[in-house]
Amino acid sequence: MGETLGRTVTRDNNPNPVWEEDFFFEAEEDDDGLHGTIVLDLYDEEVTKDEYVGSVRLDLESLSPEMLLRPIELPVAYKNDKRGQKLARGAPRARLALQLVATGKAFSSYALELAESEGIILDERSETVLVPVPDTEESLWVGLRFTRRSTQLLLLSTADPKAAPNPAVWYDLAYSGSRSLRVERLQYRKPVKMLGLKVWSELRATNVPLDAKLSKVRIVERERRLVDTLDPADVLVGHGYMIGMPFLAAVKELSKRPTVHVDAPAQAIWIRMDPNQPQPAQLLQLDYADQRLSRDTAEVVAPVDDASPGSKKGTSGGGGGRKGDEDKFPALRICSTSSDLNKGYELAFFGDGGRAAAGPIVTVSEAFRRPKPVLDGLYDIVHTVELRDAFVGEALEEIGLGCYELMKASRTWRLGKLLDAATGGELGDIDEGGYGNGGGRDGAEGKDFLGGNGNAGDLIRSWLSCIPCMAPPRADGYLEEEQAEGGDKKGGRLPKRKEREDGRDKGRQHDSHGGGDRDHRGGSGSRIRSSSSFGTESGGTSLPPAPPSRRIGTASGRLANPSNGSGGGGGASGGGALTHRGSVGAAVSVGSSAGRSSGLATYNNTRMKYMSKS
Repeated sequence: MGETLGRTVTRDNNPNPVWEEDFFFEAEEDDDGLHGTIVLDLYDEEVTKDEYVGSVRLDLESLSPEMLLRPIELPVAYKNDKRGQKLARGAPRARLALQLVATGKAFSSYALELAESEGIILDERSETVLVPVPDTEESLWVGLRFTRRSTQLLLLSTADPKAAPNPAVWYDLAYSGSRSLRVERLQYRKPVKMLGLKVWSELRATNVPLDAKLSKVRIVERERRLVDTLDPADVLVGHGYMIGMPFLAAVKELSKRPTVHVDAPAQAIWIRMDPNQPQPAQLLQLDYADQRLSRDTAEVVAPVDDASPGSKKGTSGGGGGRKGDEDKFPALRICSTSSDLNKGYELAFFGDGGRAAAGPIVTVSEAFRRPKPVLDGLYDIVHTVELRDAFVGEALEEIGLGCYELMKASRTWRLGKLLDAATGGELGDIDEGGYGNGGGRDGAEGKDFLGGNGNAGDLIRSWLSCIPCMAPPRADGYLEEEQAEGGDKKGGRLPKRKEREDGRDKGRQHDSHGGGDRDHRGGSGSRIRSSSSFGTESGGTSLPPAPPSRRIGTASGRLANPSNGSGGGGGASGGGALTHRGSVGAAVSVGSSAGRSSGLATYNNTRMKYMSKS
């Protein structure tokens, strides 16, 4: 019996469902190729008990190197009973399409290479590898975490942000091999024990391709300067939105304003945050697709130590998570457009959440190398930021949104070099300095890969070819452009920033960010529902005793006509990088200045009206 990789989203009332989801697993490899079997079970979801429909099996040994990156259509084998025979007669040519999109270095391979290394954290339970970042007094740790749904770059900070000698210093992850970088940030109100460390904040880059060169992954240290604050609650109040509004009610109320755009197919509402600009600097997005898919919040709470022997520190991290109320509310995102006002600036949420923060503050940001068109090309966005659980409790009142000027990086480190040094037992002073100071972006690339299949790497690198970064700072240009748009903006900027900094707790002046990861699960009450579960057989345990092993990414595809009998399908729908899904982004930027909204009390007082109907 092999390991279970998880289940897909449930698709309702769709005879040809498309999933487009990725799963990761380890498989042994030798000169003859990969070994093991992938089993996909198909279910019809019911209220009491899901009905097993059938399954498909993929023998990895039967795959030639040329087939690794090609869509594969496999026939559905129905269960051997009267119900299965009836289903087979109704859809005799049903197919399930899937694709192996890349192979890469597995955790077990890292474990073997680093088993004798000193000063690192190697945890088998959570499949995490961490090395200390030099010259940070072990307050910063970077590495990899291998999960069944993604391979994450991880950056942990053990420094108390409120006690930092320079609260403006900011650490981030950068990768120069993809069209965008999605970073989830978790900021804890109190330090949590994780892998033998007391962690204050956690960063997870979740859409780096499996075969990424680790020499292109950088840890960046830079300073940020707060120049403005924005108020999403004020925007929502001004447009008549109330917490708990279902999509149709929100469309009916908000679409009365000329600054609102409705994307009905995507179940999203877009609001221009600075309506006086011909090209708005920010767009606020209410994404009801998250509610419709009934997402879960996965692994938001950090793993807690349990003295497992898997860690070099003598402790181990496990799973854990919390169920939020976000499935009742739309996702709240702020998107920065390609407006010149945004060049050299970035939006980020700050604050500790106050009384409302039972868990960490979780935000998700994504920067795009090339502007991403939205609303049929009406606007182009370059950066998005999302506040998880924005409509739960008093989150919007306790958490602020700031616009920060991005300074040049003061120091950078490359993950590939750090892992090479850990293997050789020499974690010395190997930081590269700041951009433009000789340390540079174009340092020699190491040999480390997050993945390793040549054909897969060439193909995915051809798809993902840009650096997710913002343009250089242009503070003077920003202020001059603001003066041209209206003289009252500049005068109100610094006093409002001062008011926000003095009137709120000091934690907001520090790096108070978060991020999390959510899997799609379940569905809402409909008659026809289908979902798939993934598993492996004959693949051994997740930690093979001997090298080599590969970490494989498989993309679930589409089910071709399971109910009406017509055959064929449109090919696998996975494609792209393993965890790079084409989600409609969200973020923010520099725009109109705003203090704490006077309408926030009204916003909070009326929110219960629609919550009772949810």
